[in-house]
Amino acid sequence: MKKILLFILLCCSQINLNATHLPYFDITYKYLGSNIYEFTISMYIDCEALGLTPDSVNLAICSPSGCSGIPSGVWCAPVPGTGQEIYPLCAFPAVTNNCNGGGYPGFQKWVYKGQRTFAMPCDDYFIDYDLCCREAYINTFNGMTFAIGIRIGLDNLNFPGNSTPEFVGEPILYACCNQLFSYNQSAIDPDGDSLVYSFYQPLGATYCNSENTIVYDAGYSKDTAITSSPAMSINSQTGFVTMNPTNCNEVSVLGIKVEEYRNGVLIGYILRDNTIFITNQTDVSMVELESKSDFEIFPNPSNGNFSYSTVAINYSIELFNLTGQLVYSTSEINVDQEINSELAPGIYFYHFNSEENSKSGKIIIE
Repeated sequence: MKKILLFILLCCSQINLNATHLPYFDITYKYLGSNIYEFTISMYIDCEALGLTPDSVNLAICSPSGCSGIPSGVWCAPVPGTGQEIYPLCAFPAVTNNCNGGGYPGFQKWVYKGQRTFAMPCDDYFIDYDLCCREAYINTFNGMTFAIGIRIGLDNLNFPGNSTPEFVGEPILYACCNQLFSYNQSAIDPDGDSLVYSFYQPLGATYCNSENTIVYDAGYSKDTAITSSPAMSINSQTGFVTMNPTNCNEVSVLGIKVEEYRNGVLIGYILRDNTIFITNQTDVSMVELESKSDFEIFPNPSNGNFSYSTVAINYSIELFNLTGQLVYSTSEINVDQEINSELAPGIYFYHFNSEENSKSGKIIIE
């Protein structure tokens, strides 16, 4: 007898996360050894709904083939210190969001983690999560009629011990009308697998044996989710999304997919479901999103010698090159808080991880 679904998907009736509250989330996992996987869920929640943030997140696990030994769902608890505001750095500081008394939507990042043992090797595990419903102010389709869903696969039969890629930076929630810019949607892979980036059709409700996708209004699609001239594009090798928005009141959804290949074989992927707001109320020459963090690295660029500051006690720091290969790591407490590398000039990504927080970003060695 096939087992269809072993854990009920969490829905808006349980935590009251409805429209205008959740514009973005993703799911990743990391292999810890002994068949144990750690799952991380990142959510961006509208400050208008901070009293409705979930106390925990429960992921559904299933196997469409009915693989025996399917573990129960993954219970994920909030990471201590989670709930930090993320914000665009604008050249128009008079524009404020509803996190600090303004009228524009503002967002806090909430991170949840949980572990589960996958003792039985299977090639078609799915980890699903969805919430009803999407943002009411989406105007490229009716967001109220679609859930926001994410699905990732786990194959511990053919690729035991694999970990998913992790996005390097935060998503862009605001973009400026009639302004050409490119923003970073790249990821790093802890196993050194090759990564390929593309747009995907964002998901609605997800179930073990099926999945629903959103339906854009006429003139929009996964590749043209934003009215742009030239057309919106994504670099398949770097993950940089480029656009020049021309509709100044557009709110749409971008689906970013990162596939990981090992020896030319597709072994998995992660998805980033991202609501994006086009506005003419800011004048931004470069838009970046930062989160308040207990880790900072400087100077950047540098000659390969970096200093950093952190209030964490137990932590690790890893550096990856553009192909996702680990080129430097330390888990020792350095009193001087310095990184002295002998890396060649170029662009690298760092990943800082502690019991209280994690942060990823880009550094440049000249």
